[in-house]
Amino acid sequence: MRIKTTFFCVCSFTILVHTLSSSVLQVTALDVEGCLTYRWQPREKPGFHVSNSSIQRTPKPPLGCEKLRKYVDELEIGYVVVDPLHDPHEFASELKAIAGGNDEKAMNKKEIVVIIEDEAPGKPSGGGLLHSLGEKAHDEKRHAEIWTNTLKGDNHYLVYSSSVLGRARSWNRGATMAHAAKYVVLATGHSLHAATPEWVANAVALMEERKGMVLVGGRAYGKLLASSAKKSSSSSSLFGRKRALLGEMDEEDEEDEEGRQDEGVSGRSVSSSMERFGATFTPGLSSDAPVVVRRQAFVNLGRFARTICPKKGACQGNVVEELAARAWLAGYETALLPTDKDTKEEVSCDESLTNDVLSSEDIETISRRVKGASSVDGNDLPVVPFQNGEEGDETATLWFDYAPIQGKCRPLAEPEDEWTVENCKEIDDADAALMIQYYKRPKNIKEIIKGIRLVPEKVEVIVINDSESDHWLWRKQLDKPGDFLIYMHNNHEIRAYNRASLFANSNMLVTLQDDDVPTGTKWLTQALTLFESHPKLSFLSGYRARGGFPGGNFGEGRGKIPTTDNKANVPFMFAYKLVAGPLFYRRDVFMQTGMFMLLFSCAGDPGIHFEYEYSLRTWYYEYQAGLYTCNFKHHVGDWKSSGTRASKEKEARRRLVGVRNSQNVRFMYKGLAGGGKEGKLLVRAGAIQKIFASGKPTNVVI
Repeated sequence: MRIKTTFFCVCSFTILVHTLSSSVLQVTALDVEGCLTYRWQPREKPGFHVSNSSIQRTPKPPLGCEKLRKYVDELEIGYVVVDPLHDPHEFASELKAIAGGNDEKAMNKKEIVVIIEDEAPGKPSGGGLLHSLGEKAHDEKRHAEIWTNTLKGDNHYLVYSSSVLGRARSWNRGATMAHAAKYVVLATGHSLHAATPEWVANAVALMEERKGMVLVGGRAYGKLLASSAKKSSSSSSLFGRKRALLGEMDEEDEEDEEGRQDEGVSGRSVSSSMERFGATFTPGLSSDAPVVVRRQAFVNLGRFARTICPKKGACQGNVVEELAARAWLAGYETALLPTDKDTKEEVSCDESLTNDVLSSEDIETISRRVKGASSVDGNDLPVVPFQNGEEGDETATLWFDYAPIQGKCRPLAEPEDEWTVENCKEIDDADAALMIQYYKRPKNIKEIIKGIRLVPEKVEVIVINDSESDHWLWRKQLDKPGDFLIYMHNNHEIRAYNRASLFANSNMLVTLQDDDVPTGTKWLTQALTLFESHPKLSFLSGYRARGGFPGGNFGEGRGKIPTTDNKANVPFMFAYKLVAGPLFYRRDVFMQTGMFMLLFSCAGDPGIHFEYEYSLRTWYYEYQAGLYTCNFKHHVGDWKSSGTRASKEKEARRRLVGVRNSQNVRFMYKGLAGGGKEGKLLVRAGAIQKIFASGKPTNVVI
């Protein structure tokens, strides 16, 4: 396979780090596609994936959450399992044994994401379960076995993909969607049984001792095989053609070390932690066995490279090796911790993603750092060279508390052959991700999907089935590349949209509701044009909004939008507070600013006014929010008697949450929000709208 190297667009963000003299510096780090996934966390909360600490006040937590549900927003460890192709009953049994030690209560406390890749609804992707039940019967039987009977915990998720994604793409989406505060276990259906509770516990313990350890695998290429005595066809090397160079270096190092030991000199001590766990430093890790990643570092490194189009049937075993090489170049460590059980996966390939990505200098750097790692105390913080500094230059060396990020911006490989490029575009590069939060409105399903299919743009369609109902209705409709059906246990809109936003690949995210139907072909084109025309626009509603100073309500059923965007040819205005239905936002800004506020509802509760708070946060961070006319059909079907209005009790809870969150908005933004000139954010929104109305550029800060 011919591949080329390319640099993706460069962005920047700042983090706080401590130098050797403990002074605080701002460090600008380069970014690659998919790399800037979270806003960097303050030192006091290094494991959290969301931070709103810049806001002056934290909202009061919602009442009674601990009494309502067992859902936990952040657990320490998550599991992402892709491709459960064998018998669903066998898979369910293995999952229970691995994740819970056959203890259902223990399993229900774990965060588990299972991803099923299908070429069509009910048809497993090649080599899977043989069935003669027919698509519908087979699909429903499999769904009942895996979801209804097995994934019962509040933090369990099941994802159906209409396309075959392969390991790299599936693990990227799943691990990013996960809320695990520290570690994620990555496995396939065939390698899951090797991720025993004991193996995972040892991998985590090793990573806890060595803060620079970001990836531990159960099988390696070359001489470092996992638990099997058999050598793969690549046993003479570590990086394909360039594995040989590392192999030669290793042999020379071993000879040097033996010489030193003969002379009574310890030139290369083996770390006590590595020796105790039976682990070995190496970048030559395979995805054919379970892998544990330090989640924040995994995201910061850019995740797995998407070089292989899985439909091609190409090698998938080497995706971990390429990331491990990138990790060593970034100043991290990776290790082999052999599994007690050999996996059912055959050694899948002898190819290496690193052949045309790593230079000889890179290989030498990795080899030197692998050697040096064994003499570093695992309790020491990793030393990472500053962007413009040289190794050994103390003035240019930084100490990181949780995860170093320098060096992550390697030129990643992309497929070059036309077939791979054309087919991978169907699953990789969408203009927007359309995310639907669904709860028991089956009569609207066909109409909603029909409306979505009218747009000319290439889109990801991500349906969050929060009611766990109408399975086959959705499976029949979601049959295009980039369609996903995600099952959750009634987590409701804030958590559903946050998870879907993490899962999506596109940088333009759109929340849709299950009682709104898209109409026409222009609404998405117009929204994308607005974002292109106004670079600081980061949050947009197609329904209603409150205007900036002097105020007023605009949109459907309210006042007429007073201005028009000539480029998009649609009524548009900058606005102070947006109302959902639909909402558009830039993924990178959304992650940097902390996503939707979790404290605005319990899991299972409506998140009334969550969009009010995020509108204000958008203006607070000096981005912009706006309103345009999308011409959706709103409140379709039985919306008055379903969902959060289905009973008097649910309606009362809805009102309680709404009143509480209105109070929270005023409390959090006291002195910044309000109905008069004292509301600084209200005034800012009004000033930008005035500039827009005058025909001047809006890319300004006020």
